[in-house]
Amino acid sequence: MKFRHQLHNKFHYLEKIFSKNELLVMIIFRFVGLVPFFIANLLPVIFNISIKNYYLGTLIGIFPAAFIIVSLGSGLGNIINTN
Repeated sequence: MKFRHQLHNKFHYLEKIFSKNELLVMIIFRFVGLVPFFIANLLPVIFNISIKNYYLGTLIGIFPAAFIIVSLGSGLGNIINTN
């Protein structure tokens, strides 16, 4: 509890951003990919993001990167199979 209180004092501005735009912030954090999953998974706990917004933000935010990776893998598989 003390750790959370210290974080609250240091990052009060982040709490305002998260509380106003929970879903958008989760989508951005997941979409950008520069934030390690460990940190991106802790942020909802620290800032009390609802489970619904966490789930939807993760689903929407990870989908574009997953689509690109799957497409590249499929294309690479086609190239390997033709040779």
